[in-house]
Amino acid sequence: MPQTLTLTHPPISFKSCLKAGCSGMRSVGTLATTLLTLSTLLTQPVQAETLSVCTDGGCDFPSIQAAIDAAEDGDVIEFAAGTYLIEQTIDTVGKAITLRGSVDSKTGETLTILDGQGANRVLQCLSGEGPDTVFENL
Repeated sequence: MPQTLTLTHPPISFKSCLKAGCSGMRSVGTLATTLLTLSTLLTQPVQAETLSVCTDGGCDFPSIQAAIDAAEDGDVIEFAAGTYLIEQTIDTVGKAITLRGSVDSKTGETLTILDGQGANRVLQCLSGEGPDTVFENL
């Protein structure tokens, strides 16, 4: 989940420090500490989540699009084995996510089928998706 960080420190310029006789140097030190802390927070890796989809209701989401809508960049959406009848085109809405179907552990055969029933487009990527939007075993 995204973290929101709000900085409440007023802006400080070195020009204003010079005008004030550098009495604000303690504030500059506080600003430097705040920026270092912010830098540390922003460079820590974000933990991706794995979301599950299945047709029997025993997973995180009952529909593929609901899982995509809830996903954040870096998340993996795993589909239980089965055939998913697609009645509306699945849209990844520009997210850098992985959609992963199930495979037979012995044969490597794909066990997840997205079936457009000969009438529907199954997947679309029209919102700037790039190489980090991945489809596996579908």
